[in-house]
Amino acid sequence: MIDSGELAARLEALADLVRAGRAAEALPGIDAVLAARPSLGLAHFLMGVALLGLGRAVEAADAGDRAAALDPVNGDALWLALVARDLAGDLDGAIARAREGTKRHPERVDFGTMLALLSDRAGAPAQAYDAARAARDRHPSDAKAAFVHAMQAQKVWRLAEAEAGFARTAELDSGSVDAQFGLGNCALEEGRFADANAAYERALALRPDYEPAWLNRLYAANYDPAVDAAARRALHEAWAAKFAAPHFPAAPPVARDPGKRLRVGYVSGDFRTHSVAPFVRPLFRHHDRAGFEVVAYSNVEKPDGETEALRALADEWRPIFGIDDDAAAAQIRADGIDILVDLAAHTAGNRLGVFARKPAPVQASWLGYCGTSGLRAIDWFLTDRHIVPDGHEAAFTEGVWRMDHAYAFEPQAALPAVAPSPGLAGGAITFGHFGRLARLNDGVLRVWARVLAAVPGSRLMLNTLALNDAAVRARLAARFAANGGDPARLDLASTHPQPATWAAYARIDIALDPFPFNAGATTFEALWLGVPVLTLDSTPPFGRMGASILRAAGMADWVAADADAYVARARRAAADPAGLATLRASQRDRLRASPLLDGPGFVRGFEAALRAIWARAAAR
Repeated sequence: MIDSGELAARLEALADLVRAGRAAEALPGIDAVLAARPSLGLAHFLMGVALLGLGRAVEAADAGDRAAALDPVNGDALWLALVARDLAGDLDGAIARAREGTKRHPERVDFGTMLALLSDRAGAPAQAYDAARAARDRHPSDAKAAFVHAMQAQKVWRLAEAEAGFARTAELDSGSVDAQFGLGNCALEEGRFADANAAYERALALRPDYEPAWLNRLYAANYDPAVDAAARRALHEAWAAKFAAPHFPAAPPVARDPGKRLRVGYVSGDFRTHSVAPFVRPLFRHHDRAGFEVVAYSNVEKPDGETEALRALADEWRPIFGIDDDAAAAQIRADGIDILVDLAAHTAGNRLGVFARKPAPVQASWLGYCGTSGLRAIDWFLTDRHIVPDGHEAAFTEGVWRMDHAYAFEPQAALPAVAPSPGLAGGAITFGHFGRLARLNDGVLRVWARVLAAVPGSRLMLNTLALNDAAVRARLAARFAANGGDPARLDLASTHPQPATWAAYARIDIALDPFPFNAGATTFEALWLGVPVLTLDSTPPFGRMGASILRAAGMADWVAADADAYVARARRAAADPAGLATLRASQRDRLRASPLLDGPGFVRGFEAALRAIWARAAAR
């Protein structure tokens, strides 16, 4: 029998071995202790720690569970079981232990915050929010609890609560870069650009190389009507100088043989159920395989059915999520890609770091970001003459290559049938916009207030996830009133998931496009669902996407030259509800006959552009 003193000394010596990274040496000694004292919780705990250190997560979790059962007051044992279950891929088991930890050890903040984070990973944002709020309430002076609560509130679109949580985090931890970034993001969602930029600047003062704040400053500049094209380009170039230029190779690959079969690589984090997919499908489907090979580089974290559908359309598929930029660039060079096309630029899931390394002789940007990337390594921006008219090339660091049409669209199979015209049935016209509040600057709200004033009895439906928050709704209504509108004529909605949003188009007669940052995918969806879209020819390139789409759809008469024409066109359309109903019923046939749904025709033009930029590079 081992006496207590000897047992304690032996366990301490074994623990020293584990702490020193010599877990394998410790295991026989721990086994000997357990043979003598099988009910000693501390020995089971030490066994679990040693096994975890050796990468044997399942066994470590079992040891942690035994330790927690034998010694219920030892919170570290339950924590060990939680962490090991998570590392072993048993997310449900980890969540169960986190939940148990919040009950057994309410004095510990880590169980509550981990419960929130694990629930979020499990795809249960509402449960994650509840857990985070409970952890915050139990530990009101803990910075991590405040931050996790703010993050989860943001994910369920409780923006005012999230903003207060980030502010509390910053109060508790003045050095929290993430708190300042969160404050900026909440402000940006509502189009409060000055507040957003001030928060991003505070984040960068704390950590000058914090790239997320740099990127969101670029995003804010695109939406902010006070930022002109020259300033927007300068911001993008400043980002590129810091994060991209150092990776440009001394000897980039060179284009040769202008007539060769081209291997074209497409890079995106949105090869999934996302607004990008309906534009990529026709491109992949209709490429001329005699002249082009399609290689997709997928930066998708969680593939879904859309991912598999796109994969089936590509000649080769390369998952690159979790692979660093150097390795991804090396893969692209090894694949012999001739032209590499970026589909994301500065949006979420982008791999601009790969493009910065110039792995392909020719690189281009298309689709996901309607502005300059700022990268020297990207040669061309592919667009059309409506989005970037002659004379606006200086907004881009890339060369501007204009095609006949910028996009083709393949409607999602899940989109519902066209609903009857609500204005004809109900006697009142409803205008609508389904998109981010960041687009709704004061100039937009003033013009939309004029539209409602010009059409007696009409209403305006605004539908976006941020309007889930009562405080956000109240602030938007107050802004609308300050810009001359009647808040009583607003219908503020937050539909989710996507099918509910598509169904909500049945409630509107005319969609209003904001400016100077137009809608993109939602314009295509509105048109396919029978709802005409009214747009304003505004500042290129972001303010001309609507004009490009509507002209390609044969609806140039819905493109207004200025604000007065915009209001007049809305009034004229609203005065003819029978005409709106006829247009609604016939709009899908119009689209089917237009270049917007002519996938083969679009791809022929796209291929001609690729062939031309390749020939130009080869000639150099």
